[in-house]
Amino acid sequence: MGMALPALLFALPLVTALILLVNRNPAVRNTLVRVSALLMGVLSVAVGVMYFGHPFKIGVDSPLVRLLMMAVDGLAALTVLYFCVKYKRYLTALLGLAQFFLIVAFEFHAGSYARSVWDFNIDNLSIIMILIAGIIGGLIAVYSLGYMAVYHRKHVDVKDRRSFFFFVVFLFLSAMFGLVMSNNLLYMYTFWEITSLCSFLLIGYSGTNEAIHNSFKALWMNLLGAWPLPWPLPIWESISIPLKFPSFFPWVCRGCLWSRWWRFWCSAALRSLP
Repeated sequence: MGMALPALLFALPLVTALILLVNRNPAVRNTLVRVSALLMGVLSVAVGVMYFGHPFKIGVDSPLVRLLMMAVDGLAALTVLYFCVKYKRYLTALLGLAQFFLIVAFEFHAGSYARSVWDFNIDNLSIIMILIAGIIGGLIAVYSLGYMAVYHRKHVDVKDRRSFFFFVVFLFLSAMFGLVMSNNLLYMYTFWEITSLCSFLLIGYSGTNEAIHNSFKALWMNLLGAWPLPWPLPIWESISIPLKFPSFFPWVCRGCLWSRWWRFWCSAALRSLP
């Protein structure tokens, strides 16, 4: 039962999102959103009751999971690149691609042995965030059913893509659960990237010039906010400590991060020379 509840909490909105993407029946959509929101709230409370005051850690030492995470990173980067090229936002594209290639370079150079012992950690702070995402997020999803119905009645010129809208909402919630439970910086970056992309898609839903402008503003701010996650990763090779979230802060406070970061990439560049 220990691992089943967190896994179910993460999987429920993800499966719901995939069903909503292919479903075209409004009645089925409305029912599914309400039921999933209710179950998310119940599961969030159950996780809180079970683990509050009793932290639970999960280790996932699987090359398949790491490959899946890299594939998700690549898909998100390609999606960002597509929209950036489409709307000629090249600086935002550069920012997203730079982060992705930094992650890929780290994975191939040092990722095989710079690993976190516990990839997921459910502590009291995680539980608070789970309750917020599960209960408040579910209520927002249910409220959106009526909101979007009224919106499309008032804006008949906007294409009705509510199936896609609710797919993105539940994908966001699934990624949020993964984010707040992550103890591995690589996984945390992947889930952050998904939430950033979902925010971008939701803000730009109507496709108006104002919506597109605001969605790209949110995107580059989220991409900029993600920079503290990928740029310290290369130093883990020389530090020889687990790739986990709490280990990051002592090195920041001691001022070791920047010097080790430059030393790592300079040595990697020299080793690549013929």
